[in-house]
This record gives sequence, structure tokens and C-alpha cells, in this order.
Amino acid sequence: MEFITVVLSSLLLLISPIGMVIDQVAEDAIRDRVAAVESIDVRVDNGSSLNLLQGRVDRVRIATRGLSPVPGLRIAVAELETDPIDLAFASLRQGEVVLDAPLQGAVRLVLNDADVSRFLASPYVQEQLAMLKIGSLNQAQARERERYKIKNPAIEFWRTIVSSSLWS
Repeated sequence: MEFITVVLSSLLLLISPIGMVIDQVAEDAIRDRVAAVESIDVRVDNGSSLNLLQGRVDRVRIATRGLSPVPGLRIAVAELETDPIDLAFASLRQGEVVLDAPLQGAVRLVLNDADVSRFLASPYVQEQLAMLKIGSLNQAQARERERYKIKNPAIEFWRTIVSSSLWS
């Protein structure tokens, strides 16, 4: 009996780090695809390592703070939680991500007006705004359009606070 306990404990010890490795690989993959991130936590939950090796994951949870998907744009909080994911294993081995079942999940984003305003004032957005074409303009209208530029773009989010009292 003790021998079986030692063997099973050894197997669990060898298999359990797979989850931590997958979490770290997913975190590194996200870091490689974004411009910057202040903090990131990734958790891949699966019932067994066999399911993971077959391309099935019970749940993925990702939480970030200070995420910059593109230079200049900062998202204060971005959180993602998925339902079970079923990937086509044959395609996964070839480096393609193909889903066997529809992906379902929830996303929570928190944007601060200061971060969005800073992004709107960035050279990248200013360049994109300058390249906008508005309909078909004749030469006089085109010259007139060149005279105007967007200066100091800003955004302000309205906050509504709802409070109620249980005591009348």
C-alpha cells in the first residue's frame, strides 16, 4: 500500500508543474503581443493534463493592469474569463489555432479619461486624423480643409453614482 502511495505521489509531483508552465507560457505570449503591461496574471484551469494535451481547457482567466495594446494607449484594467475552450488538436500541432466549439467568455475593461485623452493627443492619432478624407472635395474645399487642425483633443467620461438607502 505504501508503494502505491509513493508512486501516485511521484506522478502527481511530476504532472502538477505542467499547469504553472502553461500559465507562464500564456503570460509570455501576451507580453510579446502588446506594447507594454504593468502587471499580468494568467490562470489556465483544466481538470487533467491529458485534457490540456488534447486541446481542451476548462477555463482561462487573465487579469492585467496598465495594458498598452498599442503604443500610447493605456487600459487601466483588462480582465478576461472564458468558458471551456476546445481547440482542434491536429491544427494546434501545426501552429494554427482552430476552435472545435464556439468561444464564450466575459471581458471587463476600465479606461481612464486621462489615458484616452493622452492617446488622442499622441502623434499616431494626430497623423491618422490628418489623413482622414471627407467625401470628394474640390481643390478649394481641400485647401480650406488644410487650414483646420484638431488641437488638444480630450475626452471626459461622465460618472453616475447611484445610491440607495435601506433606511427611509
